[in-house]
Amino acid sequence: MPVYVSANRKKDFLPPPEGRHLSVFVDVVDLGIQPGDWGPKPQVDLRWQTEQLMDTGPAAGKPYLVTRWYTPTLGTNNSGQKSNLLKLLEAWRGSPMTEEEKDNFDLETLLGKNCLLTIEHYRTRLNKLRGRILKIERAPRDSKKLFPRDYVREVAREQQPARKPEIFDDEEEVPF
Repeated sequence: MPVYVSANRKKDFLPPPEGRHLSVFVDVVDLGIQPGDWGPKPQVDLRWQTEQLMDTGPAAGKPYLVTRWYTPTLGTNNSGQKSNLLKLLEAWRGSPMTEEEKDNFDLETLLGKNCLLTIEHYRTRLNKLRGRILKIERAPRDSKKLFPRDYVREVAREQQPARKPEIFDDEEEVPF
């Protein structure tokens, strides 16, 4: 799969509209050790596609992609606060995880699972408009089932020759 680069290309990034979006989890990427305000630490990038499609630009007709980085831990800190990833998973499934479930939880088991993401907009230090996940919830039982669309997982992009995207299991419902 070609990856084109250009010195003159300006990236017109449009975040998804603010509000609640039916979404499907499409990828988890291990980013390895990343620098941070409190020193280097491991990070994972979680990615969802929204039901709403972009209506302008070269990506018109494709779903919005929402991403967020997390430290891959399901523990609590010294003051008893849960990790951000643990809060996300428990909000998504609608119930606390047991200690047994937290032990070596495989994030890839979430691929193809649906949820509701609440997105809010904010401005970066360079005054660029961005979107961030404000809240995650279980998708209503009566909502239509979303499937990944026009998305190739990062691990599949590294393999040669290029192949079709993985098939996502739609049989199981959250809780995971």
